[in-house]
Amino acid sequence: MQLFFGQCRAARRYPLAAWIIVCALFSERAPALGLAFSVESIVGDDWRVEGVSVAAGSERPGRYALDVSVGTVRLPGEYGTLSGIHLSCDPVRRDGDGWTCPAGRLSSDSSPIGVQEAEWSGRWTHDGRLNLEFPRLRVANGEVSATLESQAAGWTLDIAAHRVSVDAAHRLSEARIVPADWTLDGYANGRLRLQGVENTGQADLELVVDGMAFASPDGTQAAEDLVLRVDLATRVQGDQWRFDGNLRWPTGALYSEPLFVDAGEAPLTIDLTGVFE
Repeated sequence: MQLFFGQCRAARRYPLAAWIIVCALFSERAPALGLAFSVESIVGDDWRVEGVSVAAGSERPGRYALDVSVGTVRLPGEYGTLSGIHLSCDPVRRDGDGWTCPAGRLSSDSSPIGVQEAEWSGRWTHDGRLNLEFPRLRVANGEVSATLESQAAGWTLDIAAHRVSVDAAHRLSEARIVPADWTLDGYANGRLRLQGVENTGQADLELVVDGMAFASPDGTQAAEDLVLRVDLATRVQGDQWRFDGNLRWPTGALYSEPLFVDAGEAPLTIDLTGVFE
């Protein structure tokens, strides 16, 4: 059996990844011989998914195989585009009031964080609850794990980074810490939690940058063995952003001609509080 859909508009309370998986697992009773369908596009307020195809089959009752392909995903704002996404799981098991994938595979031809080849697991229940885990994504020469939980009340995304290269991450980002012709070194570890409910949301960040160094070509700007810790909490309601943050610089030296500062002699701490509207 094959089904073909035109255009879908996603409910605003669900994040993008959650909606794609719900589309993929929309049927409670996949037929024994298999099910295939395609979606031309899924459109949100500021994102778009094109070329979704889903195939599900069953060799025996209670055990299914799932294969999902996505042509392109245009992310919100300036976050870029993913292409050639392939998501698979064999087996997908019927689990009480939902479906479970204990060990799936994910790959992509291109993305803002590079080509991916990773594992994933997840569970979806018939009341709309969704849990997805990506334990080991390769990002900027380091590892990143991500866990997404979604339900009617809202969603939560937890991201943890381990030994991500500052230089490689800088080259992936549109933002510039230093000019492109400067040398840059160091690695980052941290955690980011994003939560959303209707038109409110929050973000909590813990980030440690270790062994950071940089230098300008003319040698007038340089840093060596910097350790930086950033703690930031952001709350969003409507068009208003409130944030509280803390920056600590316990070790490392900074040179900006003619100024030289050694944090080992005088550690620096900065507290930040503000509102954006």
